[in-house]
Amino acid sequence: MSIEARKECLRAIRERYRKASREEKSAILNEFCEICRYSRKYAIRILRRQAEIRFKRPGPKVYYDLEFVRHLRLVWLAANQMCSSSLKEAIPVYLPHYDEPGVTPEIFFINSLTMTDIFSDWTENQATWTKGQTPILEAIRQIEKILPFEMTGFVCDNGSEFLNYELLKFFRMGRETPIEFTRRRPYKKNDNAHVEQKNWTHVRQLFGYERLEERELVKLMNEIYSEYWNTMNNFFIPSRKLVEKTRIGGRIQKRYDKPKTPYLRLMECLELDAEFKQALQERYRMHNPFNLHEGLKSKLSDYRERVRRLQFRQVG
Repeated sequence: MSIEARKECLRAIRERYRKASREEKSAILNEFCEICRYSRKYAIRILRRQAEIRFKRPGPKVYYDLEFVRHLRLVWLAANQMCSSSLKEAIPVYLPHYDEPGVTPEIFFINSLTMTDIFSDWTENQATWTKGQTPILEAIRQIEKILPFEMTGFVCDNGSEFLNYELLKFFRMGRETPIEFTRRRPYKKNDNAHVEQKNWTHVRQLFGYERLEERELVKLMNEIYSEYWNTMNNFFIPSRKLVEKTRIGGRIQKRYDKPKTPYLRLMECLELDAEFKQALQERYRMHNPFNLHEGLKSKLSDYRERVRRLQFRQVG
């Protein structure tokens, strides 16, 4: 029996099942299970469920309107119908020569760069305008300046914003000890799980999922990151680290350590010298979590108001 036929049968039987007596329900249930080949427990569950009313069409959310897709399709056809990953890299090359009447698709927006220390969970974020190698390199420079420890290794995704000669030169040349530069395996996102998990906790929880196309917001976002958000997370918000993961039959059992702040993990590290810990402790004493929280609320209020005005200006 097809899915649509089963749904039709469910709609026909559901109301009759609800109004029936106990004995009648048993007979109806037997009939329903026989027709649709459902297990008895599942049949009871869906018969008791309220009828679903769809207010929007099923499927993934549509991000691009038909006009945008029309322009994108013209570029795709001109590029010999290449795959999506290749087309993404080809679009910036094709757009300067694109003269089709209508609105030129906007492909530039704000990105957030996240860097996490695996041992302490110390995390720094920087907002960048586009994912080009120049803004990403500048963001890495800024993060390295404010890290409380020396960077000795760098593991990145496989995007061209990281895998380029300029970043390699930055890590290898002009240093007494070159920084070890490696990348994760292609199509294995779990290789960078320490960063991937921060997509929600350190970026989207703060700024949401909206795609920001207003370049003026980059400076304000970096003020929020550096002056409030990163400081709060690194000095005052404990996090748990996975200690052990074992499989027992079909289940995976995980064991975590005691929640600690990244600051406390660094202070407890025996490999770090007393001078480093004293400097870090002075940074810690400069901040008050309540003041940081109030300052963050105020800055986020300014940020949301600027987003609202910029979007209103574009619509108007």
